[in-house]
Amino acid sequence: MNRVGLTRLARLAAVLLVAALARADEAGDLYAAADTAYNGGQFDKALPSFRSFVAKFAKDERAAIAAYRIGQCLGQLKQYGEAADAFDACVRGYGESKYADGALFNKGYYYFCAEKWQPAAAAYFDYTKIGKKPDLKAKAWFWRGEALYKMSRPDDAAAAYETFLASPAEILAAADCKDLIGFARLGQGVCHYAGKRWEKALAGFRRYLDENADGPSADEAMFYAAECHKQLGAADQAVALLAKLADTLPKSDFAPQGLRRIAAIEAERGNVAASKAAADRLAKDYPDLAKYAGEERFNLAYRQLQAKNYEAAEKLYRDALEGLTGEPEAIGLLGLAEARFGQSKWTDAEAAYLLVLQKHPDHPNAPTAQARLAEVYLREAKFPEAEKVGREYLAKYATGSDLAVVRYNLAFAVWKQGRAEEAMKLFDEVVGADPKADSSAPVLIEMGRFGIDSKRWADARRAYELYLKHHATKPAAMTARWGLAQVAEGEGDQAAAIAAYRAFADQAGTDPLVAEALGRLVDLYRKAGQEEKAQLAGQELRRKFPGSQQSARSLLTAGYSHFNAKRYAEAIFAFEAYLRDYAKEDGAAAALANLAASYYLSTAPADHYAKAAEAYARLAKDYPADKAAEDALYWSGQALRQAGDEPGAIAALDQFITTHAQHARVASARLALAQLLSRAKRFADAVKVLTEAVAAATEPAARGEARYELAWALLDAERKDEAYAAFAEVSKDVPGTDLAADADFRLCGQLVEKARYTDAVTAYGDWLKAHDQHKLKPRALYNLAWAQELAASFKEAVATYEQAGKLLDDPDLRAASTYRRGYCLLRAGDVPGALAAFDAYDKDNPQGRNRPDSLFYRGQAHSRAGKWSEAEAAFKQLVKEFPEHALTQNAQFNLGVALQNQSKYQAAADSYEPLCAADTKPPVDATLRARALLQRGQCLFMAARYADAVTALSGAETTGLTEVLPAARYYLGRCFQQQNDPKKAKDTYEKVLAQHPGTEWAEKSKAALAQIQLP
Repeated sequence: MNRVGLTRLARLAAVLLVAALARADEAGDLYAAADTAYNGGQFDKALPSFRSFVAKFAKDERAAIAAYRIGQCLGQLKQYGEAADAFDACVRGYGESKYADGALFNKGYYYFCAEKWQPAAAAYFDYTKIGKKPDLKAKAWFWRGEALYKMSRPDDAAAAYETFLASPAEILAAADCKDLIGFARLGQGVCHYAGKRWEKALAGFRRYLDENADGPSADEAMFYAAECHKQLGAADQAVALLAKLADTLPKSDFAPQGLRRIAAIEAERGNVAASKAAADRLAKDYPDLAKYAGEERFNLAYRQLQAKNYEAAEKLYRDALEGLTGEPEAIGLLGLAEARFGQSKWTDAEAAYLLVLQKHPDHPNAPTAQARLAEVYLREAKFPEAEKVGREYLAKYATGSDLAVVRYNLAFAVWKQGRAEEAMKLFDEVVGADPKADSSAPVLIEMGRFGIDSKRWADARRAYELYLKHHATKPAAMTARWGLAQVAEGEGDQAAAIAAYRAFADQAGTDPLVAEALGRLVDLYRKAGQEEKAQLAGQELRRKFPGSQQSARSLLTAGYSHFNAKRYAEAIFAFEAYLRDYAKEDGAAAALANLAASYYLSTAPADHYAKAAEAYARLAKDYPADKAAEDALYWSGQALRQAGDEPGAIAALDQFITTHAQHARVASARLALAQLLSRAKRFADAVKVLTEAVAAATEPAARGEARYELAWALLDAERKDEAYAAFAEVSKDVPGTDLAADADFRLCGQLVEKARYTDAVTAYGDWLKAHDQHKLKPRALYNLAWAQELAASFKEAVATYEQAGKLLDDPDLRAASTYRRGYCLLRAGDVPGALAAFDAYDKDNPQGRNRPDSLFYRGQAHSRAGKWSEAEAAFKQLVKEFPEHALTQNAQFNLGVALQNQSKYQAAADSYEPLCAADTKPPVDATLRARALLQRGQCLFMAARYADAVTALSGAETTGLTEVLPAARYYLGRCFQQQNDPKKAKDTYEKVLAQHPGTEWAEKSKAALAQIQLP
């Protein structure tokens, strides 16, 4: 080499040396500045310097301690969550350094300080597996137990405490661990207590007390040890321990609780004096807790009340009530009233019950107070007052526990006021009158008549039999015997009915009811196929009662009487008898019309509608000019419709409209005909008929009703625009009516169908203002909430769904309102509120149709709150129980995310796997599949399964989805690095830089490239 070449080489070496020295000076200066600030306690100044040092000089030998001190600075600044993350970064970045071990332990510590229990428990568990210091391993088990207890996992926490306590003796003897032993003993006890393992819990508390008699938690251990004794049936030991607690540690928060428990335990055992003494001591020693002493007195008073020691109970309640207000007062007042009631002190009891109702009308005790007040009024012979209170109870508490007693007392109060008929209806609900009393005789007769009229045969039989048993000599005994015959017939026991009517006719002489009995015998004999006996009974009737009700005129009169009294079976008998024997008389058309109407209005026989239709058709055919036959075809159509013969009904109604175009029932006939046509899916015909009905209507009300039905028919015909136009016209025809309100309600729904959600919100709101008492209000509120939800007004939707849920009768919609409220709360960012709503839904609707959706969004809510284990449980349950649901694949993906956030990388990778195959059934959405491939690749990378990670990440890259490409390529580069293939890694990182500039992955790839050294 010539002289010139040597000179240039020297100059170049000098330049390089200067650069290296400059870089070394920069690193030294930066670290020195950070170190100086750190040692001086200026952690806020040291933090950015350490961070800058690690970022610029990651390979420097001081980088590990700098990364470690980042976590220490953040911890000193009380930024606990960030401190834990920093120590985690130290472990991952400098796992081979001497600081990694302490960083791993500190990671758990600061997660615990940040109240991130799951990551803390996981970090401590990791330390127990890979930590290097035995004493820290022992402490890690203790703190893992604390974290698990915070996560409401007492069984796992107890196991962790046990592992800590099983550490070698020399470790537990060390100062740091020795201080934790007592807390671990106490923790074991508390965990077993939570799991109701009373003996194990007691052993833990006892061990704590033996070793820490003066420990800071001795009071807690004593209290819960006593509770364990109580649960194990050792009440004496429980009381003794609680008394010791109150005596030796009176300033403890558990001391007054101990006195309360003594009072309760002694009351349970019937030791009144001991219970009262404990309550009195509680009130004396702890004036601020005097109300609790009152509660214990209540408990004692209640036990005296149960034992019927009414005078003692009254005194205890009176003492306990002194100075109380609110709920305790309501409880005490009711007890006081009951004690006075038990002593027949009616005036005093009335005053106490009234105080409950006046001062605490919404308390759960109010229904009982009102029921008992009515009974007091009865005892005081204040019957109008008793009736008033009873009716108020029935109106307010339709399902109250005292309903039967209140109904009985109400009936009695009404009876005492002379309103026998009304009272009979109430007595029938609760048969409670004394059948032997003279005043009960007419009541029993009325009860029997009511039972027959309402076809409650057993009730009628009981009433008549009681009457004959206790009042057989009274004049109404014949009515009772007649009633029993009617009961037998009503029950379908022909033989018993025939025997009863025969016996009645033989014993009752010439009483008018005998003619009725003979008439019934004629019919029953014929029904039984005993024609000869029927003829003999008919002859006897005509012989004994010539010109009676069984003659032509009398039969019609009897038929009309029965019809007007709604005794349709008897009316049918009379009209059929008339038509059978007097078919050519002038009254035949009217008899046939009333026979048809009787069948139509009756509930028996089973084919009564078919028989009514047959009679109406016969009337129209045989008496076309008679006034009674004018609307026979109309009613024939209605009867056929009720009988299920829709084609026959359509034919009859169509014939009626054609032949009686001007009849007043034509409008109603058109509506009925159109409804039948719609049910037969003859929508075009239904629209035609209703269009004619609208055109023919002369009154706005009739036109509005016809137009309303037309709108529905148009909807059925899928002519929606015309249908909603018709609904709009209904409001013009009959403004201010329920029909118009219903039509306006449908118009609000049209706005939702057309995705005009804001307009729909306004429309439903206006509708509700105008129709606050309408029966559709609950559904309108639900629809308003749905429109608000669709319009992204989630907070408003939450309130509206809640309001709707309180009013809806439909259980499915009520359940849906609860679920949708949870969904909207989640969308509005109220995660706790959403979870509460989903809990309410799941509790009330364990098999509800929104159950999978509730599980999915429950998981989403937990994810937002960073509660990954809870999110994991929700998504896992959805995937298991509803494998075919539309949300299941998304739940499968989110399950992976939840597992990944808990560092359960292998499990997360397994969760993503079902979404990764290209031929999955049902197919997976392309975007979801691409994301699943990416996440699976990342998890496999974290699990050090680099070859499998390359497969997944390459699959993600192959999808070409923009959102996953840069991350997939970056992690591919990481995998190639771990597989010692720097060439592929370099090519992959360069591809990220070239194709995804400006992304975080480009920055990460750039940093990774700087570490690659090709051979």
